Formats: sequence, C-alpha cells, structure tokens
Amino acid sequence: MSSVSDAAEQTPTPEHPNGPAEPGGSEPRRSAVALVRERLFSSTSPAWIFLALVVIVAVFSIMKPNAFLSSFDIKTIFINAAVALTLSVGMTYVIITAGIDLSVGSVLVVSGVLSAKTMISVGGGAASAFNAGWGPILAGVAIALLVGLGWGVVNGLLVALLDIPPLIVTLGTFGMAIGLADVLTGGNDIAGIPMKFNSTIGPSLPAPI
Repeated sequence: MSSVSDAAEQTPTPEHPNGPAEPGGSEPRRSAVALVRERLFSSTSPAWIFLALVVIVAVFSIMKPNAFLSSFDIKTIFINAAVALTLSVGMTYVIITAGIDLSVGSVLVVSGVLSAKTMISVGGGAASAFNAGWGPILAGVAIALLVGLGWGVVNGLLVALLDIPPLIVTLGTFGMAIGLADVLTGGNDIAGIPMKFNSTIGPSLPAPI
C-alpha cells in the first residue's frame, strides 16, 4: 500500500509536469524570475526602446559633447516631447476604442495658427503684440483650445452619428485643417508672438522686422 501511495504522489500533474514540487522548494521563485526575464528581454519589450534611447544619447553626447547636452538642447528636447506626449494622451483613448485619428497633427497646426493670429490681433498688431502681456496670450490659448475641441467634436459626430469610418473622416479633416492653416498664413511664418509667451513656454522667436 505504501508503494502505491508513493507512486500516486509522484504522478505528474498539469500543474507540476515533473511531479509535485518539494515543500519549501524554489520552483515558484525560479518561475517568477524567468517570467520577469522573459517580459523584459522579449522582442516586444519596452525595455529595448529605452535601451535604444540610452544608446542614442550616448552616441550624440560623444560626438557633440558641448552641444547635445547643453541646457538649450535639453530644454528643446523636453518642449518637443511635451507636444507629442500631450497628443498621445488623447490618441490613447481613441486607439483603445478601436478608432484612429489622422488629423491630430494638422489640427495642432491650425490651432496654433489661429492662436497666434488672435494674440497678434488682441495685442494691437505684430509690433505691439511682441511686447504684450498676459491678456493676448490667454486669449490665444483659449482660441487654440476651442479650435481643437471643436474639430474633435466634428470628427466625433461624423463617426458616431453618420457611421463613417474614422480613417476616412480624419483623413478628410486632416486635409481641411492643414489647408486652412496654409491659407491663413500664406505659407509664411507668423511673426509678432508675445515675447512673454515665448520666454515662459517655448523657445524665443525673432522680433518682427
């Protein structure tokens, strides 16, 4: 009877294909370590992206040590990254719901153009607005937010109410937004943005001539 019981205890099970683990054994710990190692070093792991970033920073730091890690360069990197991060927050919810929005970049452009136009208009022209205070700045920021919100509402209504695929809708509004921005600016950069806005949020821009 004892031999039959011993054989039953050693019979492999789905949970333990090599037989039951010994009490106090290290099998659960080894499994956890192996799982962490597999997730960290798999081909789809975010760790590779971070490693690639570290390598890129190291290479450019060696090539241009006096320029790449300067305070201006670091500030510029964070400013550019902030734009992408802000857009990615809204895009995350769109992708989670199995949608897509191709118009975010062009909506950002037209929002910025209308914001700049508002700042210059409220500030009394390019020459006056360059030295304007927070009044024109807040007006421009409000316009930018309203334009982005309105464009998003239009996209959402076309997708939800008319049942048009989001790829088609946002592709069309992408062209509309970038075309409107081009018409408003005439293909030229806008000069006269308040200096206070540039010095507190973005890099300084040249004064209008």
